[in-house]
Amino acid sequence: MKLLLDVGNTRIKWAWLDGGVLRDAGATPHHGTGAASLVVALRASGHAAERVIVASVAQAAVNESLIEALGREFAVPVRLAVTEAAAAGVRNGYEDPAQLGVDRWLAMVAAFSRYRSAVCVVDAGTALTIDIVAADGAHQGGVIIPGIALMRDALIDRTGNTAWTANPSNPGMSAGDLLGRNTASCISRGTRLAAIGIVEACQRAMCGAAGAGGTLVMTGGDGEALCAVLAVPAMLRPLLVLEGLAVRYGDAET
Repeated sequence: MKLLLDVGNTRIKWAWLDGGVLRDAGATPHHGTGAASLVVALRASGHAAERVIVASVAQAAVNESLIEALGREFAVPVRLAVTEAAAAGVRNGYEDPAQLGVDRWLAMVAAFSRYRSAVCVVDAGTALTIDIVAADGAHQGGVIIPGIALMRDALIDRTGNTAWTANPSNPGMSAGDLLGRNTASCISRGTRLAAIGIVEACQRAMCGAAGAGGTLVMTGGDGEALCAVLAVPAMLRPLLVLEGLAVRYGDAET
């Protein structure tokens, strides 16, 4: 089996690729755990890795520590995935393809490979990223904004707002209940509405570029909550980056 890891800004997610199927997925917080804790969690699976492939947006020092620990634990090569100009039918639309985050690249590869149509790929994590791929596989570009929690935290930090800490509940949201009645709920709903608005705007742009329908694909820690309140249907794929690793590196040894 191959061990696939998605090292994000907040969490490290993994799954074991066995016969083209992702199995025994798991996740651990990114900060304060270290490579040793990750290895302990992976060891508990009882699996032996033939190869290890890592997609990471972490700093170089973190990647070096992970690669060293994983290589020592499993005694196999550890490969760091990179963003490419083209792969699996998707053509990178960045002016400098290498500047596109590898997580965004793999998410697009996974979504396009699965749906074979125009896709609007949303990763609602620490940052909220959106990328549009046309039906012919051409990446049209994307947008990046702070994620919901980051928007909330920045607002509170820059305004010194104590109302949130006094009433820190983070209420849910429904299409018929968008407005808050205290500062905490106003902040919660406002940040979520900002995320909803940009996702729906990009989905409309995808449909316009496609000249017909397309598929909205959602991943990331806030993906499920956003799917529940969007005015348009979305496909929730929590392991989308790992799916991209499986598409790109699952069969080939290169």
